[in-house]
Amino acid sequence: MPFLLFFETKIGSTIAITLAIIAGIGIGWLAFATHYENKGYAKAIHAIAAKDAKAISEAQHARETVKACRDSGGEWDVPNGVCA
Repeated sequence: MPFLLFFETKIGSTIAITLAIIAGIGIGWLAFATHYENKGYAKAIHAIAAKDAKAISEAQHARETVKACRDSGGEWDVPNGVCA
């Protein structure tokens, strides 16, 4: 094939090696960037999950406080946040 004969020349082999090096660098950079992008994503997800867990815990505590108020015969005063 005439196209393959191009790589048998000095300039052809130099171009092929240069392209292979550029491709290798590109693939390495892509792998590096993807790794750190995924690492940052996982870190953000864990931070959000921790905040979600804290919010759920606080909501459950507030619900228990209102329930305890009603169980004791009181009425929860929403604007003031106290049992009346």
